[in-house]
Amino acid sequence: ETGFEISSTDCSVRVMVGTAPENLNKLEPGLHLEKKYVSKAVEAVKHANWFEIEASDNTIRTLVRIIKDLKARYKGMDALTPWMIDLICHHAVLSNPLGESLSLPKAFRRLIQVLAGGIFLPGSGTLEV
Repeated sequence: ETGFEISSTDCSVRVMVGTAPENLNKLEPGLHLEKKYVSKAVEAVKHANWFEIEASDNTIRTLVRIIKDLKARYKGMDALTPWMIDLICHHAVLSNPLGESLSLPKAFRRLIQVLAGGIFLPGSGTLEV
């Protein structure tokens, strides 16, 4: 419904079918994919563009890889979506009084402290980036 996946023993590629945002209202039922599926692809492109611009710092990218690895290893982190991971890593690295990039160990500690503080629990404070 949303696209397809090409896999081999070495890697896997997920292909999502989408369109430009201005074309979403031009989709015809029965002729095109359902709007909700195409909208997901548009949102995925927006996410990728945001990540490319905002998370160009190597510390952020490395921290994202570490958290995604932890998520794959531990069921307790299943609730974290890719957006959540990107935002909290961005916040942990760059949201400080000087606005400078923290080192990876300091950023990792800060991220774990924010998660332990319950940032994503219902009723908690919002993550301001």
